[in-house]
Amino acid sequence: MIDRNEIETFLDEYIAIGVPHSIVPDKLFFYFGYLRYIDKEEIKIETNNGFKIIPISQIYDIHKARGKP
Repeated sequence: MIDRNEIETFLDEYIAIGVPHSIVPDKLFFYFGYLRYIDKEEIKIETNNGFKIIPISQIYDIHKARGKP
């Protein structure tokens, strides 16, 4: 599992967040956006269409995404 401290290094950066896919087993679904907020249990990213709140316990992958500055 990814630790909150590891996620904090990406604050205000354009990132990709991988969570378990709801239809395809053993695959990740990625959300792309700017990491705007982190607390003990969840994060908030700003996407092109608004904001998405994701529980930290569901995050299996996080990395800087290409395509946006």
